[in-house]
Amino acid sequence: MKKKLQSYLSGEREGFSLVELIIVIAIMAILIGVIALAVIPNINKSRESKDLATLDAICSALNAGVANSQAKGSGDFKFDPKETITGTGELDKVKKATYEALGSGTSDLGSVSGDIKCEYNVSTKTIKVYVPGTGENSKDGVALCDYTKDKDGNAQKYEVTN
Repeated sequence: MKKKLQSYLSGEREGFSLVELIIVIAIMAILIGVIALAVIPNINKSRESKDLATLDAICSALNAGVANSQAKGSGDFKFDPKETITGTGELDKVKKATYEALGSGTSDLGSVSGDIKCEYNVSTKTIKVYVPGTGENSKDGVALCDYTKDKDGNAQKYEVTN
């Protein structure tokens, strides 16, 4: 026994036993699980924040589009910067000016699915960009964030008004 212990401690026997490897793998699995539970909600919250920033950029572009096209009425449309605009009406001019003001910026949403709806009203000086929603995960017809909260601690809407 003494001879085995001396040979083990002297380094003659190299490598790890199967039990040692299994213990290390189990510890790593536990650590990965704990880290994943802490990180995943923050990833989703950052996606929601990015989507709200995208809506804010679209709202600013719509504001510039309404000003640049010298619109006088009101209108609403589904935001699609890849759309080819051939009309010459007021709404078409607003859409074209909005897409030009946004430039090549991205308009993809990562945390919510659905179309982006844009509304403007020159007489009331309101501009609204939002993601329509239905069901329990919406309020007033606007989709709600799962993780991002407003100042009162309620789920924030995917909506920007100007």
